[in-house]
Amino acid sequence: MKLKTLFLFFFISFLNNNLFCFQEQLLNKSFDSIYKEVNVYRKKKENTKALMYSRKLLNRALENKNKSQEARSYYKIAEFQRKLKVKDSAFYYYKKSKELYLQENDSIQVARCLLNIAIIESDFGDYPNSDISGINSLKYLNGRRKKPLYLLIIL
Repeated sequence: MKLKTLFLFFFISFLNNNLFCFQEQLLNKSFDSIYKEVNVYRKKKENTKALMYSRKLLNRALENKNKSQEARSYYKIAEFQRKLKVKDSAFYYYKKSKELYLQENDSIQVARCLLNIAIIESDFGDYPNSDISGINSLKYLNGRRKKPLYLLIIL
């Protein structure tokens, strides 16, 4: 009887330690692992879950105080807001992402943000500003890509 009790005690303590260890791993996920989860949900077209993980991604980027990660997070949030038809929020987050990418001197990402901003402006019927944003996105691509014509097709 004592042997069974002793075995049960060790089994419970072992199980308990593993549970707490697992919870710690969930809390200490890296930015890249959360980013991979966002992409998994994006591929599954589960946009609400992808948005939730994108917000977690933003929190992790703010904790890390990394502007590049923060810009990527804002872009992902905007992407899923747009897919969920919350275009005003998507516009806001694309703008925030664009500002951070400008600080990072990442012209390709600035162009992507401006392109998405142009599409949203067009959806709202603001055609003059949409044209301006689209043209500005082409300026940021100046010689960076071989085929920037796909931007013109989308607009």
